[in-house]
Amino acid sequence: MKKSNKVIVFIALISILLGGIIFIISIASLNFDFTKLNNKKLIENTIQINEEFNNISIDVDTSDINFILSSEENKVVVKETDKEKHEVKVIDDTLKITSINNKEFIDYIGINIYELKVDIYLSNSSYNNLLINNSTGDIYIPNSFTFNKIDIDGSTGDVELSSNVNDE
Repeated sequence: MKKSNKVIVFIALISILLGGIIFIISIASLNFDFTKLNNKKLIENTIQINEEFNNISIDVDTSDINFILSSEENKVVVKETDKEKHEVKVIDDTLKITSINNKEFIDYIGINIYELKVDIYLSNSSYNNLLINNSTGDIYIPNSFTFNKIDIDGSTGDVELSSNVNDE
């Protein structure tokens, strides 16, 4: 190997070594905690719905959404993390389910192997409007439900829609 090639390889190795040292010092100065990367546990919460509603509006980022006809009372069962929660409430005749994302920059590093989920147990099979805004979650609506209007906006998730739609 030529002397000039040896010098270039040596400079490249020193640059990689210095970059690693600078990275470690930067992470240490920010009090980075590597245990946060794998400390994501799913929490299951059940929210009872006591108010009457005729419309459903769902705005979640990555959660899978499942509609289930229930002989019991209305409820929503969510699987979430401590930084990705769901809010469920009835406002103006509409059941509203929204995601609340409190993730920090560090929470986006790594691979997420958990699956956020929203299971909606409904005792009534007929509703006016259904509006769903979902980025990457899958959506399942069985044929046991009927809606006057359905509007689903999603990016990459699967949609399995078997329900009856009267209008559009």
